[in-house]
Amino acid sequence: MYHLSEEHPNLLFSEEVYNTIHTDKHLTRDAKLMGKIMGSLDTLNDFGTTTGYHPKGNLEPKGNGWWSLRIRHNNNFWRIMFRRTDSNQYGLTIMFLKKENKITKRHWDAAERVAKREEWL
Repeated sequence: MYHLSEEHPNLLFSEEVYNTIHTDKHLTRDAKLMGKIMGSLDTLNDFGTTTGYHPKGNLEPKGNGWWSLRIRHNNNFWRIMFRRTDSNQYGLTIMFLKKENKITKRHWDAAERVAKREEWL
């Protein structure tokens, strides 16, 4: 079951993303990083995938309706995989920390599994 947020009414948070945001030690201990992530989510909520509103390189189309939100912090990248669920909302499927640029098959499989469970596919 996904979570709704009053602050981000156009974003549907999967259990996985919700738990990562609230329990991951990297996020809960670093206010600057959390600020960057919340700022990126604010922009996604307000402007969707419209180009020109997100910092260059932060929003990447991945094909077949999939998108990646990339947040750089120090030498790492946080990724949030998501897809449009209807005309105004986006389903955030998974969130993970990456050191390299490529998204692995394991992450793709997890994102698809969550999207199917939430009926976002």
